[in-house]
Parts: sequence; C-alpha cells; structure tokens
Amino acid sequence: MKDDLKLPFFDPDFCQKVAQSASAACILWLLLELGVLAFVTPAPSRCAGWVIHQGEPSQTHVGLLIAMFTALPTAWICFNTFRWRRSAEKIYNAILAYPQYIINHNLLWLCVCVGWALFSSAPLWIMLSNCTSALQSLGF
Repeated sequence: MKDDLKLPFFDPDFCQKVAQSASAACILWLLLELGVLAFVTPAPSRCAGWVIHQGEPSQTHVGLLIAMFTALPTAWICFNTFRWRRSAEKIYNAILAYPQYIINHNLLWLCVCVGWALFSSAPLWIMLSNCTSALQSLGF
C-alpha cells in the first residue's frame, strides 16, 4: 500500500478506529453474555440449565449461541483490527482494481462494524428475553 497515494472515500485511520471500537463493543458483549451465563440463574420453567426449548427438537444451549453468534464474530473483528495494515491493504488494492465501483468505503466500513457489533449482541437479548425475567420486569 502506498502511503503517498490518497484515495477518495477511504481513510484507513478512520476505518481502523471504527474497527477498534467495534472490537471493543464485541468483547464487551461477549463478557456480558458470559457473565450472565455464569452468574444469573435462569427461570427453571423457561430454560433450565440454559437450554432453550428443552425436550423439543429445536432445543439449543445458550452457550452454543454465544459461541456462534458472539465469539466467532468477535474473533473475526479482532483479527481484522490486530492485522489492520493487511486488511487496509486488501481494501486499498480492491479499490484500485475496480475503480468503476466508487462507493464511500468509510461509510460502508462503519455500517459493517456497527452491524457486526449489534449482531454480536443477539445471544444476550435471547438470554434475557427467553431465560430470565429481566426484560419483563422492565416492561418488555
């Protein structure tokens, strides 16, 4: 990647900060989910042992949801953040290879990272809504 060549709609420093923020948010979601899993007792009538729909063909352990929908996405965004120079180089080379597709890469990366962080929070909301009465006590 050439440091002297600036491309419109792609600021690697801004995108790196967005990736770092998304990594921090995903790590926070993961820690919150693991904390709830470790320290909160689920309602026995709803999901005993943190198993949703126990005894039915669709039974799922919350730990599996956390692994699939939070831990793996967190690992991916952290990998991209720690190896940001390589990720930015791939984006940079793709922009140069396809100049006819002019889009705002800064905005696209921001949307991807925000969506990724929100997607990573899904198991927490599933746990709170299906296994505890936390959301009901708040009026949801």
